[in-house]
Amino acid sequence: MRIVCISDTHSRHDQVEVPPGDILVHAGDSTMVGRVEEVVKFNHWLGRLPHPHKVLIAGNHDWLFEKEPALAESLITNAVYLRDSSVTIGGVKFYGSPWQPRFMYWAFNLPRGQEIKRKWDLIPEGYGVARESGTTFVNACVCDASYRPVNPAVVVEDVIKS
Repeated sequence: MRIVCISDTHSRHDQVEVPPGDILVHAGDSTMVGRVEEVVKFNHWLGRLPHPHKVLIAGNHDWLFEKEPALAESLITNAVYLRDSSVTIGGVKFYGSPWQPRFMYWAFNLPRGQEIKRKWDLIPEGYGVARESGTTFVNACVCDASYRPVNPAVVVEDVIKS
């Protein structure tokens, strides 16, 4: 199984070279500010990619997914959207959660302490391009601090199945 991981494309996904694979994971910040038209364009782009399975998690720029989750989720027809939930594909479990400790005035902010701990406690134990104690961690940020898509997609192969 070949898993291609990207994130932080900030509406510049059409400038990203996405390698082929079995599963594409976009792990946050698919848009710049989460407007409806950005989500629609992103979903259309996803539909043109050859990966049989696609997984999407919102990030702190993806405001529509926080403010109007039902609308945002209805616009994503070419991927499985994960919000504090999981999906198993080919025996590999993917869990997605958009929450982060309060950072400026971005989406999916929660205060440190019990409130964010409750969200993080929902994340199951399990297997996950750093491997530690049976988990694979991927930081798949594509854009740099100036929102230029400079980093290539991360490809993970030979994943331990759950």
